[in-house]
Amino acid sequence: MKSWLTSLLLTAVVSLSWAGDSDWLEKIGKNTTSAVEDKPNISLQLIAESDGLTPQAENRLAIIIDHHDGWHTYWRMPGDTGIPTTFSFTKPHDIRLTEPAFPLPERIQTADMISYGYSARTILPFEVQVPRFPAGHSATIGAHVEYLACKTVCVPGQADLQIELPYRPAAKPTPEAELIQKAVSLLPEKLDTHHITATVDNQYLQISIPPSEVKVRQQLDFFPLDADILKYNEKPVFRHASDGSAQLVMALSASFASGKHRPDSLHGILSGDGGPQAGGWAIETAIPLRAGKIGAETAHGLQDFSLPVPDVTVSVGTLSALLFAFIGGLILNLMPCVFPILSLKLLDLLKGYTSGKPMLPHGIAFTAGVLLSMTLLTSILLLFRAFGTSLGWGFQFKTPGSSPSWFCSLLPLPLISSAFLNSRPAVIWLTRV
Repeated sequence: MKSWLTSLLLTAVVSLSWAGDSDWLEKIGKNTTSAVEDKPNISLQLIAESDGLTPQAENRLAIIIDHHDGWHTYWRMPGDTGIPTTFSFTKPHDIRLTEPAFPLPERIQTADMISYGYSARTILPFEVQVPRFPAGHSATIGAHVEYLACKTVCVPGQADLQIELPYRPAAKPTPEAELIQKAVSLLPEKLDTHHITATVDNQYLQISIPPSEVKVRQQLDFFPLDADILKYNEKPVFRHASDGSAQLVMALSASFASGKHRPDSLHGILSGDGGPQAGGWAIETAIPLRAGKIGAETAHGLQDFSLPVPDVTVSVGTLSALLFAFIGGLILNLMPCVFPILSLKLLDLLKGYTSGKPMLPHGIAFTAGVLLSMTLLTSILLLFRAFGTSLGWGFQFKTPGSSPSWFCSLLPLPLISSAFLNSRPAVIWLTRV
């Protein structure tokens, strides 16, 4: 009994010591090639346009995110996968900060999923508003950034940035001033559009821009800011109508097309002719939605990002899905962590059979327990996703608090079992069995 308690205490000490080091998983695998691959190569900076903050003037700062070696982070609306990058600031109480502004994102393809994010240098400018008579002689501004970095794996990260700037009536530009000014020029403009329309027709959505509103020469694109509206893995179709208007047709998500999720307007970013980076334009706007008809020939031109032949559709029936799930379960039973447990269960069934006990109720109860527990777990995951939560698995074990949390959650199970098995009723029951 003492040796068992000693082992339990040693396990707790090791668990807590590992939890104090956020890189303990990387240290375990430092001799493997995947340890280097799993560590995100992302650097962040907090820069200023001027060497001081001028009261009642335009003061701009920016956060630079440099992505290296194929890593990427996510936009405000990440798409099929991912988590948006978030920011929180510390500052003097008498100054105000605007939210960092995101440039146009990239489409990032992972298997058959499309995400919106960034894979190169990304500059997110924001403004600092200083009153006429600020308190003190300088301001220290801190930024806490949380992001999800992905390559072959996804790893959450965070960074704390800080900059101190004096209050000056006439500040001078810094060497980074041109970077911030260029980043500001590439940001989408926020406009209220009155003549752009969005028409919903069954499973498709068409955005129409009249020539009097804005000119579109060769390309039109749309990045939604509301989740679960579009099928992100289908390429939009762009064309010019006979009246000269530019039209963009996109496939709707199943929930939106069914009417379960139907907002009054479409909020997102319209980009024309490649966006500001390519000499085009980009605007952030909300377009009222209306029901109507769109051209069938336009809708039929939609193409899937991941399928080379757009006319081929693959449908898996319920029986086929159940068959593949059954085969997958059989394969899963051959894993090293599962196979010994099955043998122990089989020996227990054989023991009951030789003693003349009925095995059918026991087998039914065992099977029902497995199915119900898996159904409950799946229902919980689907419930969280239905409310817009992006769920992943695996990277949570790299956070400092995960190890002690799991230890404390699972510790009562062996303690309860040990207390029950050592009780007098349990001993009497076991000796009779």
